[in-house]
Amino acid sequence: MIDVLAMVVGAMAPVALLAARRSAETELDRLFARLRAAPNAASARALSEQIWQCWMHHDDPEVNALMERGIRAMAERDYEAALPCFDEVVERDPHFAEGWNKRATIRYLLADYAGSVRDIKCTLALEPRHFGALAGLGAVYLLIANDRGALDAFEAILALNPYLDSVRKQVEALRGELGEGEG
Repeated sequence: MIDVLAMVVGAMAPVALLAARRSAETELDRLFARLRAAPNAASARALSEQIWQCWMHHDDPEVNALMERGIRAMAERDYEAALPCFDEVVERDPHFAEGWNKRATIRYLLADYAGSVRDIKCTLALEPRHFGALAGLGAVYLLIANDRGALDAFEAILALNPYLDSVRKQVEALRGELGEGEG
């Protein structure tokens, strides 16, 4: 009887995780709709912070602990210690976009640009609106002299949040370098 109960409880965990993800997606959809309609930069900034909070949350406390450990190591500039934390996050839940994004950031900081781009692409496959990943992609593309790719990434960010003046300036500079006018 205990084995049957364990099987039922074990089968419920993915269902509960799926329901939590759907709820988070609904919340993200709502926040992104509000972000697109934000009346000013302060409102957009507040909504962006709420979106980041959604992205950072995971229902598994162990994944959250790994994320916290990795982020702490990042803050201490101990990138070699942070990388295995995010490796484990991605291994534990390959559908958690922020795990991929954090690992992409570490790989960028370790000058593994190809690895960073691979992880950014995984992030964007899971969450195409991830403006943090798009910013990282733009930064990598700038470093490897892919101005067209950088411009595309930065323009995608502005489509999500038109109030980012630093991104707008980068777009204008890249358009000038590429000989393009306003798009």
